[in-house]
Amino acid sequence: MPTTISYTDPYDVPPSAILAMLRRLDYFEEKFRFMGDLSTDIVRHEVTAAGLELEVDRVTRANLPQVARMGLGENRLLQRESWRAEGDVLLALVRVDVTGQPAGAAGQMRVSPAPHGSDWLLDFAIRAKVRLLGGMVEGWIAKEFREGFSRELDFNTKWLAEH
Repeated sequence: MPTTISYTDPYDVPPSAILAMLRRLDYFEEKFRFMGDLSTDIVRHEVTAAGLELEVDRVTRANLPQVARMGLGENRLLQRESWRAEGDVLLALVRVDVTGQPAGAAGQMRVSPAPHGSDWLLDFAIRAKVRLLGGMVEGWIAKEFREGFSRELDFNTKWLAEH
């Protein structure tokens, strides 16, 4: 059974401002640099009438205990996001695959209006098919996701204030 994570980040801007941010290619270029990616190739950033299609090939440090790294110091991630607006709400389906490893995550994000601006809900299932260690590896990956989303909130808050 996969490990699930779910939490909400508050933003002081409406969902329309977040969608405008997501539609900018330079936002993603700067965000992944800020997140510490070793390399980033934005394969697809297509603004559509309904929202946005994104595909990114990323290389990140493997910030997991040695036993979970499977001998690697880096992870190659293929991240796909499909965003659409439904009224004032933004919805995204997200999938992150770790290339060459039996691990990944899939889930959804929802940005909804709130009295303070917006709430960005993150809801993911993390799966690592590693015999005897799968649950521990999923827990480590979940910790990395939480820390990454916290850094992303910091970056997004600053980006939105400056643009």
